[in-house]
Amino acid sequence: MLVMSRSPRFASTLSFILLCVVSTGAQALQFATGGPLGAPAYPPTTALAVSPSAPQVVYVAAGGSLYRSSDGGQTWLARGAPSSNAIDVLATDPANADVVYAVSARWPYRSDDGGATWKQLTSGVPTSGFLPVALRVDPRTSSTVYVGSRCGSLTYHDGSGVYKSTDRGETWTHSPPAQQAGECVEELALDPISPQHLYSSVTNSPQWQSSDGGATWAMTLQPVPSGDVVTDPTDPSRRYGIATSTAMGGFRFLVSSDSGMSWSPLAGHGLPATGAGLAVDPVSGRLFLAGGSAGLFHSDDGGAHWTHMNGDPAATSLAITGGRLFVVGGGGLYLGAITTESVTQRQIGGPAPRPLLMFDMALDPHDATTLFATGLEGLGTVNLDRVFRSSDSGRTWERITNDSDGTLRERPVVDAIGDLYAGGSGVMWRFAKASQTWESWSGPLFEPKQLLANPQRAGWLYAIDTSLAVYSADGGHDWYPMIGVTGFTTMSIAPNGNDVYAGNSDGVFASSDGGVTWRHLGSTALPAAGIAVAPSRPTTIYRMANAGVDRPAALFRSDDGGASWIGLHWPGESNIPQALTVDPRDERSLWIGLTHSTNSGVTWTTEPSNIPSGALHVTIDRDGTVLYATPSNYAGVWTATLRGNHRRAAGH
Repeated sequence: MLVMSRSPRFASTLSFILLCVVSTGAQALQFATGGPLGAPAYPPTTALAVSPSAPQVVYVAAGGSLYRSSDGGQTWLARGAPSSNAIDVLATDPANADVVYAVSARWPYRSDDGGATWKQLTSGVPTSGFLPVALRVDPRTSSTVYVGSRCGSLTYHDGSGVYKSTDRGETWTHSPPAQQAGECVEELALDPISPQHLYSSVTNSPQWQSSDGGATWAMTLQPVPSGDVVTDPTDPSRRYGIATSTAMGGFRFLVSSDSGMSWSPLAGHGLPATGAGLAVDPVSGRLFLAGGSAGLFHSDDGGAHWTHMNGDPAATSLAITGGRLFVVGGGGLYLGAITTESVTQRQIGGPAPRPLLMFDMALDPHDATTLFATGLEGLGTVNLDRVFRSSDSGRTWERITNDSDGTLRERPVVDAIGDLYAGGSGVMWRFAKASQTWESWSGPLFEPKQLLANPQRAGWLYAIDTSLAVYSADGGHDWYPMIGVTGFTTMSIAPNGNDVYAGNSDGVFASSDGGVTWRHLGSTALPAAGIAVAPSRPTTIYRMANAGVDRPAALFRSDDGGASWIGLHWPGESNIPQALTVDPRDERSLWIGLTHSTNSGVTWTTEPSNIPSGALHVTIDRDGTVLYATPSNYAGVWTATLRGNHRRAAGH
């Protein structure tokens, strides 16, 4: 049984650099996938823009597409998309509702026909390192556009800073604040009354402002509204703003009484700890604040008091037009009247399965058709951990956690009676085959590298790490230290449930009583990084050894239960895979990803396949008929038939 670890949470892709001893298979493995798939959902909303010149026109980016409403959000029309990637930023020309700007796939775009067609605006911006995070259009001179670009890293500044265009984005000039500070722009805002007045926050630096449209910049030690600026409709000299600069102490709500010349923080009652957007009703003066994960808030007294609004779990941006409030939140687009205390969700686009990243697989040791898989659904939106089961060898899948259950369950394993066990955040989980229900209890504080289940002893579990070696005989309620060892990096259990082999930096160990007591089989020159027992011949053991950073790995085989070892050709360099998979019906058939040996590791074949991104991990069902693979892009569980084709070793 192969159990793939998701620690750290998003595992690094393992790559193989093949040597000349590896040949390429003549016929590709034909994989198919039946999922699992994420739950159907409407696409996440990522950006919003309204038109000052046409209050009923609203643009929304959802699921990589652009939608336009010409009736204040009552109906929506799908338009063209600037790229195949998500739209991160939207802005409109204040004088022409058909002119809309977007940032997608790290580039600015402009549409002159309401989003039907797009033009990429790249003249004057660098070909690398340009990472725009903000786009602002001058409300008085609509041909003037600003873009703020962050840094790829704190040591890589090419392409960062502020860029200005005076011809609607056709050409750009670099106008960076804080050249000596790295120019890593986090936020960019302009004054709606005096748009020559710009505000910017820069990574690891005080904030900056410009009073001449970015020609020159001055550093300020006082917080300025680099996130958003709005004007009080009853007092043109009064401004409200927000900033989230970490260098200036995090989120601040700011007030100016002198047309933005100076600013003061106002810690109003009920003000959330985070802020992502600010808007003001031009009639009543009511302020609305997008509080990120804290939700949506409004204030009727200039920010002195804030009231949490109902209906949105996570407000990330907002706008007011035509007497209505539009909010981008965790569940999509929300609409509400200015005078109400809540907003309601409005679905945009059509439902489709949420993205699902697969991480761990666990096979039933006695039912070849049953397997389980865990994954993360809705990455970047809802972020729900899920558990799935297939009862037909991966052709179809069902989710065995309910809609609201997004709890992390890591390192799933199946025991001798088909019960599924998993751990996560100090909790142990069990999905009982008999009752088809979940139960959980407070688990051990340790986070093991590997969790295993005994294929013959119900409820027997093992947890190992470099300084951990414990077992449980009651399904993970009570844990006991293994005798004779203090920790393992790898472990493999023979089908009889009694013979167990494991390794660490001191060599290889064996147990004949199901992993309770251990004997040292002798020291090895290299630390054990992976070990696998051949199910059809348990005295045959394969061991992967770690030779050190940037050094070739080493592969060994023992045909006498670990008493002696034979050095084998390992078909890769460094980047050691810790998953060795032995065919349950053929001890000579060994897999490391899709690199395959049919002669006990002497020679190797790179098996071609139709998996789009290549296989990251593979495992084989107990009957040796189905090969399961998780692709390197973590999309689904893929299956291929093994028995009856040329890959079966000769003589079997």
